[in-house]
Amino acid sequence: MNPRSEQYSKMSLGPIDCNKPLPSHTRLDYWECYAKVILETLYPDEFQSLLIVDKPDLRTLKNLIGIEVTSAVPQSRREALALWNEIPYIDQKEGTKSRDRMTRLGVTYQGGVQSWPVQNYSSDNIKATPINTILKVFAEKEKRLNSGSYAGCQRYDLFIHSESWLVDDNIGSLLEELVSLNSGITKYRYVFLTTTEDFFRFDLLQKSCSTVYYGDFSKIQYNMACEARKLVEEGEDR
Repeated sequence: MNPRSEQYSKMSLGPIDCNKPLPSHTRLDYWECYAKVILETLYPDEFQSLLIVDKPDLRTLKNLIGIEVTSAVPQSRREALALWNEIPYIDQKEGTKSRDRMTRLGVTYQGGVQSWPVQNYSSDNIKATPINTILKVFAEKEKRLNSGSYAGCQRYDLFIHSESWLVDDNIGSLLEELVSLNSGITKYRYVFLTTTEDFFRFDLLQKSCSTVYYGDFSKIQYNMACEARKLVEEGEDR
């Protein structure tokens, strides 16, 4: 979903170099910045000048809406992707270590054009597919929402970054499961979800879903990723 240079690098240190991946630790989290840019781009009348804070991660002015940002991409996949991004920018010795680590994670390094393990979505039961990771993440965040650790907001939404593949046959099932899990006293109103091809907005109270197809705005998508990186870089200068 993001240009290679916009990904996190697991091991790179020091000042941000515009020609290299982002370092692993920055003042502003890239994925929170990316969620902010996506929401402000796709829903400008609803989300303007979102604040990057904590618990929840994004908020509108006066805390009217709080948006928690999280990932449903498995940690092993995220680590392998970070290693792949950094290899072109590190020395041969460290590169060998990173390639070996990728192999242990189940991915053979192939260079600039990388093939990733195929995931199985053949089951009719979404809980038996990679989509179940989304449900697990939602369940964890629903508990956190009702733990009393979030700032008081009039409405809470959840933004989930994922690489899942959704089709018409399982969108309804996912919505049904999310509604069922949204059972606490305090509830999420919307779940925003990135996938391999589409961007989804699930309305958990109205039990409906709207979709934006990435292919319709691939250039805008690239520009959003660049804008998110710019926010991270500017955050380092504060």
